[in-house]
Amino acid sequence: MVFRHNVVEERLAFLQETLKELSFLQKKSKEELLKDTTHRWAVEHGLHLAAEALFDIGNHILVGHFSERAVGYDLVLNALARVDVIPLALAQRFEKLGGFRNILVHEYMAVNFNKVYERLQNSLPDFDRFITEIIHWMKKNLEIR
Repeated sequence: MVFRHNVVEERLAFLQETLKELSFLQKKSKEELLKDTTHRWAVEHGLHLAAEALFDIGNHILVGHFSERAVGYDLVLNALARVDVIPLALAQRFEKLGGFRNILVHEYMAVNFNKVYERLQNSLPDFDRFITEIIHWMKKNLEIR
């Protein structure tokens, strides 16, 4: 696969929009979200979409620019850190994101909303930092303005 910066830029824009919506829901209490199925589902789906976008961006960079494939979601971020796309500390902040994504997708009937709410409250700045790091890497390495 050939690296295409527009693919990454489209996914970054999608991720930014997803985070914007999640930040609106982040202001609601856990009790409010538990009472409102639509908002609860929006949080779960939004976090799932954010994770998918992050992994898609990472995989596209790894395969398209470095000709490297990470086997497994959690390895994508470690591989990005190894090739100096993102800091290792940021990769470690997302350490369990692949497992969280798998629970949302495959074990959807047994989702622990306490964990979902915790991720909603604590992980949005990490996604923002990921976006910043990817943009910085692209500008530095791909001569993109």
